[in-house]
Amino acid sequence: MAENKVYQRIIILGAGGSGKTTLAKSLSNLTGINAYYLDKEYWLPNWQRPSDDDWNHKLNDIIANEQWIIDGNYIDSLNKRLAKADLVIMLDINKNICTKSIFFRTLKNYFWKRSDLGNGCTDRFNERYKEFLAWSKAFKQDYFPLLIKKCLEYPNVDLKIFKSRLSAKHFIKTINKKEAN
Repeated sequence: MAENKVYQRIIILGAGGSGKTTLAKSLSNLTGINAYYLDKEYWLPNWQRPSDDDWNHKLNDIIANEQWIIDGNYIDSLNKRLAKADLVIMLDINKNICTKSIFFRTLKNYFWKRSDLGNGCTDRFNERYKEFLAWSKAFKQDYFPLLIKKCLEYPNVDLKIFKSRLSAKHFIKTINKKEAN
Protein backbone atom coordinates (compact mmCIF):
# COMPACT_ATOMS: atom_id res chain seq x y z
CA MET A 1 0.00 0.00 0.00
CA ALA A 2 1.31 3.40 -0.93
CA GLU A 3 1.16 6.09 1.71
CA ASN A 4 -1.52 8.73 1.19
CA LYS A 5 -3.85 6.19 -0.41
CA VAL A 6 -7.43 7.39 -0.34
CA TYR A 7 -9.65 5.03 1.62
CA GLN A 8 -13.42 5.26 1.47
CA ARG A 9 -14.60 2.36 3.64
CA ILE A 10 -12.67 1.55 6.78
CA ILE A 11 -13.24 -1.11 9.44
CA ILE A 12 -11.61 -0.81 12.86
CA LEU A 13 -11.24 -4.05 14.85
CA GLY A 14 -9.72 -4.90 18.22
CA ALA A 15 -10.39 -6.05 21.75
CA GLY A 16 -12.67 -4.15 24.07
CA GLY A 17 -10.72 -1.22 25.47
CA SER A 18 -8.17 -1.27 22.64
CA GLY A 19 -9.09 2.21 21.44
CA LYS A 20 -11.32 1.45 18.44
CA THR A 21 -13.82 4.20 19.19
CA THR A 22 -11.21 6.85 19.90
CA LEU A 23 -9.40 5.97 16.69
CA ALA A 24 -12.66 6.00 14.70
CA LYS A 25 -13.50 9.47 16.05
CA SER A 26 -10.01 10.78 15.24
CA LEU A 27 -10.09 9.29 11.76
CA SER A 28 -13.55 10.73 11.13
CA ASN A 29 -12.33 14.17 12.21
CA LEU A 30 -9.28 13.93 9.94
CA THR A 31 -11.12 12.65 6.88
CA GLY A 32 -14.64 13.99 7.17
CA ILE A 33 -15.96 10.43 6.73
CA ASN A 34 -18.86 9.47 9.02
CA ALA A 35 -18.01 7.00 11.75
CA TYR A 36 -20.49 4.32 12.78
CA TYR A 37 -20.15 2.54 16.11
CA LEU A 38 -21.61 -0.95 15.90
CA ASP A 39 -22.37 -1.01 19.63
CA LYS A 40 -24.57 2.05 19.08
CA GLU A 41 -26.09 0.76 15.85
CA TYR A 42 -26.78 -2.78 17.06
CA TRP A 43 -28.07 -2.55 20.62
CA LEU A 44 -31.59 -1.43 21.47
CA PRO A 45 -32.32 0.30 24.82
CA ASN A 46 -31.21 -1.64 27.90
CA TRP A 47 -28.95 -3.90 25.84
CA GLN A 48 -31.80 -5.62 24.01
CA ARG A 49 -30.92 -7.40 20.76
CA PRO A 50 -32.65 -6.38 17.53
CA SER A 51 -34.27 -8.94 15.25
CA ASP A 52 -31.96 -10.34 12.58
CA ASP A 53 -34.04 -8.62 9.90
CA ASP A 54 -33.84 -5.22 11.61
CA TRP A 55 -30.09 -5.56 12.17
CA ASN A 56 -29.40 -6.66 8.60
CA HIS A 57 -31.48 -3.78 7.22
CA LYS A 58 -29.64 -1.23 9.37
CA LEU A 59 -26.20 -2.63 8.52
CA ASN A 60 -27.04 -2.78 4.80
CA ASP A 61 -28.04 0.90 4.92
CA ILE A 62 -24.69 1.79 6.51
CA ILE A 63 -22.49 -0.17 4.13
CA ALA A 64 -24.42 1.08 1.10
CA ASN A 65 -22.89 4.53 1.72
CA GLU A 66 -20.00 5.63 -0.48
CA GLN A 67 -17.83 6.29 2.58
CA TRP A 68 -17.80 5.01 6.12
CA ILE A 69 -15.68 4.16 9.12
CA ILE A 70 -17.10 1.25 11.11
CA ASP A 71 -15.90 0.60 14.67
CA GLY A 72 -16.66 -2.88 15.93
CA ASN A 73 -15.88 -6.56 15.53
CA TYR A 74 -19.29 -8.26 15.22
CA ILE A 75 -17.82 -11.25 13.43
CA ASP A 76 -21.20 -12.47 12.14
CA SER A 77 -21.45 -9.40 9.91
CA LEU A 78 -17.76 -9.01 9.13
CA ASN A 79 -17.91 -10.69 5.70
CA LYS A 80 -20.62 -8.28 4.61
CA ARG A 81 -18.47 -5.30 5.67
CA LEU A 82 -15.24 -6.74 4.26
CA ALA A 83 -16.88 -7.20 0.86
CA LYS A 84 -17.25 -3.40 0.67
CA ALA A 85 -14.20 -2.25 2.67
CA ASP A 86 -10.86 -1.06 1.36
CA LEU A 87 -9.01 -0.89 4.70
CA VAL A 88 -9.07 -2.80 7.99
CA ILE A 89 -7.23 -1.39 10.98
CA MET A 90 -6.66 -4.06 13.63
CA LEU A 91 -5.64 -2.81 17.06
CA ASP A 92 -3.54 -5.56 18.65
CA ILE A 93 -3.14 -3.85 22.02
CA ASN A 94 -1.81 -5.52 25.17
CA LYS A 95 -4.65 -6.98 27.24
CA ASN A 96 -3.51 -5.18 30.41
CA ILE A 97 -3.90 -1.82 28.65
CA CYS A 98 -7.34 -2.89 27.40
CA THR A 99 -8.40 -4.01 30.88
CA LYS A 100 -7.40 -0.65 32.40
CA SER A 101 -9.23 1.20 29.64
CA ILE A 102 -12.41 -0.80 30.21
CA PHE A 103 -12.25 -0.09 33.94
CA PHE A 104 -11.79 3.68 33.51
CA ARG A 105 -14.36 3.85 30.70
CA THR A 106 -16.91 2.10 32.94
CA LEU A 107 -16.10 4.38 35.86
CA LYS A 108 -16.41 7.46 33.65
CA ASN A 109 -19.78 6.21 32.36
CA TYR A 110 -21.27 6.76 35.82
CA PHE A 111 -20.84 10.51 35.20
CA TRP A 112 -20.96 10.94 31.39
CA LYS A 113 -22.89 9.04 28.76
CA ARG A 114 -20.76 7.44 26.06
CA SER A 115 -21.62 8.77 22.61
CA ASP A 116 -20.81 5.40 21.04
CA LEU A 117 -23.60 3.53 22.86
CA GLY A 118 -27.31 3.51 22.13
CA ASN A 119 -29.98 5.05 24.33
CA GLY A 120 -30.50 3.16 27.55
CA CYS A 121 -27.20 1.30 27.22
CA THR A 122 -24.66 2.09 29.91
CA ASP A 123 -21.55 0.46 31.27
CA ARG A 124 -21.81 -0.66 34.87
CA PHE A 125 -19.74 -2.76 37.25
CA ASN A 126 -21.99 -5.80 37.13
CA GLU A 127 -22.06 -9.36 35.74
CA ARG A 128 -22.08 -8.03 32.17
CA TYR A 129 -18.89 -6.05 32.98
CA LYS A 130 -17.18 -9.22 34.26
CA GLU A 131 -18.19 -11.13 31.11
CA PHE A 132 -16.97 -8.33 28.85
CA LEU A 133 -13.67 -8.10 30.74
CA ALA A 134 -13.16 -11.87 30.39
CA TRP A 135 -13.94 -11.66 26.65
CA SER A 136 -11.47 -8.81 26.20
CA LYS A 137 -8.74 -10.71 28.08
CA ALA A 138 -9.31 -13.77 25.86
CA PHE A 139 -9.53 -11.71 22.66
CA LYS A 140 -5.95 -12.27 21.44
CA GLN A 141 -6.11 -16.03 21.81
CA ASP A 142 -9.73 -16.76 20.95
CA TYR A 143 -11.05 -14.02 18.68
CA PHE A 144 -8.10 -12.29 17.02
CA PRO A 145 -7.15 -15.32 14.85
CA LEU A 146 -10.74 -15.64 13.58
CA LEU A 147 -10.88 -11.96 12.62
CA ILE A 148 -7.50 -12.06 10.88
CA LYS A 149 -8.46 -15.22 8.98
CA LYS A 150 -11.63 -13.53 7.69
CA CYS A 151 -9.71 -10.38 6.72
CA LEU A 152 -7.17 -12.41 4.75
CA GLU A 153 -10.01 -13.87 2.67
CA TYR A 154 -10.32 -10.40 1.09
CA PRO A 155 -6.96 -9.69 -0.61
CA ASN A 156 -8.23 -6.40 -2.08
CA VAL A 157 -8.66 -4.99 1.42
CA ASP A 158 -5.55 -3.49 3.00
CA LEU A 159 -4.96 -4.90 6.48
CA LYS A 160 -2.93 -2.85 8.94
CA ILE A 161 -2.16 -4.31 12.37
CA PHE A 162 -0.95 -1.99 15.13
CA LYS A 163 0.58 -3.04 18.45
CA SER A 164 0.22 0.45 19.91
CA ARG A 165 -2.38 3.18 19.78
CA LEU A 166 0.34 5.69 18.93
CA SER A 167 1.42 3.81 15.81
CA ALA A 168 -2.22 3.64 14.66
CA LYS A 169 -2.60 7.40 15.25
CA HIS A 170 0.54 8.07 13.20
CA PHE A 171 -0.79 5.90 10.38
CA ILE A 172 -4.18 7.61 10.14
CA LYS A 173 -2.46 10.96 9.76
CA THR A 174 -1.03 9.70 6.46
CA ILE A 175 -4.40 8.93 4.85
CA ASN A 176 -7.44 10.83 3.53
CA LYS A 177 -7.25 14.42 4.65
CA LYS A 178 -10.43 16.48 4.59
CA GLU A 179 -10.76 18.32 1.32
CA ALA A 180 -10.45 22.07 1.68
CA ASN A 181 -13.65 23.82 0.67
